[in-house]
Amino acid sequence: MAPKLFVNRFLVPKEGSSDLECEDAIEVRPSLDPDDALDAPLSAAVADGASESMMASRWAQSLVREAAEVGLLHSEVFGDPRSLSAELVRRAVEPWDDQIKEYCARRQAGGRPVQWYEQPGLEKGAYATLVALRLQPLPPGVPDEDGRASHGPAWAYTAVALGDSCLFHVSGGAATSFPLTASAEFGLNPRLLGSRNHDVDLIADRLSFSRGHLRDGDELLLATDALAAWFLRGCEDRSRPWLELGEAAGGGQSAFGAWVHEQREGQLMRNDDVALVRVLVRDEGAGDADGRDAG
Repeated sequence: MAPKLFVNRFLVPKEGSSDLECEDAIEVRPSLDPDDALDAPLSAAVADGASESMMASRWAQSLVREAAEVGLLHSEVFGDPRSLSAELVRRAVEPWDDQIKEYCARRQAGGRPVQWYEQPGLEKGAYATLVALRLQPLPPGVPDEDGRASHGPAWAYTAVALGDSCLFHVSGGAATSFPLTASAEFGLNPRLLGSRNHDVDLIADRLSFSRGHLRDGDELLLATDALAAWFLRGCEDRSRPWLELGEAAGGGQSAFGAWVHEQREGQLMRNDDVALVRVLVRDEGAGDADGRDAG
């Protein structure tokens, strides 16, 4: 029997912020419990809303929702830069004015009307990074790189990114990263997707794509920048950071949050929101995908 997918996901706000103030976002389609085994297509996305923009959290949530929806239902669109860009504009950018109206109405109803000095921020729009993933099972007998069908891959993936949220593929005791490959690449000005950007060609030009195959025992990690930078530093130090991360994730949301806090306290991780989606490829019943859903 072909190995299946097990998925867990985690959101941890920056120190001093509440869960409601977290500006990172996660979407997984279909929605799974950590113990659920999946043998059908899966899509997932994480986004990091830029703190300096208004409604950053809502924009990040819109991006992951629409990217994951396209990834699950429209594989031919998800893998093509211009088609995906056009779909994100149609699904996320074009409805943004309606989201602003809803936000302003809610503020008004709550006795906190939008102030004059907030208007420029609303007009400028919100910004976020994005990394999204589509996974689909491969038919039996697909050969591996050496042409051997008996040990061939079980899953194929396509990933797309804009900015410094990253995908890591852990396989055979090593990890590859996308789109950034070194911790020094993280900076203060990553590329961002804006809620006012209707330029389909410009967005398409800024999207990066990666494709690969997964075998039993592999894992994929989608992470926003603070965690991704920590992970890449671990790779550079040859400390195999996926082992420590896997142990933290295996304890569920509470244990993972405590682990993130420890990294921040030790100045090993920047104090920023953290989003993680962990996808494990395992024989059904392997039992090591026991992290708890972030909600």
